[in-house]
Amino acid sequence: MQFLTSLLLALTPAVLAAPAADPAEPRTVLANGFYLSTVNADGTVTHTPINSPSELAAREGVSAFSRRAPKEPTAALGKRYVSCWGRQLDTQGTDKAVNQWKGYLASTLLEVRSRDTPYYVQYVNDAVTVYYCINARNSVGSLSLEDFNYALVQMDATCRRYEASYFQWDGSPEIVGKASVNDRVCLG
Repeated sequence: MQFLTSLLLALTPAVLAAPAADPAEPRTVLANGFYLSTVNADGTVTHTPINSPSELAAREGVSAFSRRAPKEPTAALGKRYVSCWGRQLDTQGTDKAVNQWKGYLASTLLEVRSRDTPYYVQYVNDAVTVYYCINARNSVGSLSLEDFNYALVQMDATCRRYEASYFQWDGSPEIVGKASVNDRVCLG
């Protein structure tokens, strides 16, 4: 019994740090693929499926540009924040979602503008979401392959490789994260 109590006390901080799905909400079931997700004023989330990455550019609040040259790192990206949530994600689902993002960003610079509530673009695979979020109202951000890879390296250097986590540039509303599809992300 003492072992069980010690184990529960040791795990408590990791559980408290993770944003869990609200048990009162129904479980979200999303098919594998890209989605444009909007956090509504009442806290619910609307997920709009995107049939192909090129379709993202046709959505209000999202622009996609052909890549010219890689973005050069700037001194403004010096500070950053990483949050580890203590939960392991499905390894294959995570790898497939990451690879879909890398394939899309290899030829595209993604720009996302939020309106009254945060917006995020996510790729879902096997109940894992890898997402790019504009976590503030009426804000804009852009994501390149270099930005995406940088965020993944920072998360994996701070957290376990397949741990639910996110990366945020200091002073920016932009977040790159990986989580369970039922985790509440990008809440502003």
